[in-house]
Amino acid sequence: MDVDRLKSGGSVLTEDFFERQLEKIREIRLSERKSDRLSRDPSQVTTVNSSHPIDPGIRIDIQARLAGIEIEYGVRVLYACESDSRGWGFASPDSDYDVRFIYVHPLPWYLQVSIRRDVIEIPISDELDING
Repeated sequence: MDVDRLKSGGSVLTEDFFERQLEKIREIRLSERKSDRLSRDPSQVTTVNSSHPIDPGIRIDIQARLAGIEIEYGVRVLYACESDSRGWGFASPDSDYDVRFIYVHPLPWYLQVSIRRDVIEIPISDELDING
């Protein structure tokens, strides 16, 4: 904003104000689209190895299921982690994999007036318990 103009009693709502704001929004949206394309590229996926490694086959299954959730629910998974006994490093041989994730919907989902469920709960299958 033009602070000097505001201090002198002027207005920032000049004829070109909204045009400038629209241009800023367009630049942000373009940047988001470029970022989204990079994040969808499998070669760009970052996997963090921890002191509690996950079996590579299970890791692939978890990643595939998270990708399926993104498609089915129209969301973007921002972060996923192992919780419960495996996450704390004291899993027993029969422990399942408890995966928790943070996700976001596209902006229009948040701008609706209707009440919508804001959690994704997947029925436990095999060794995987996945919820976001």
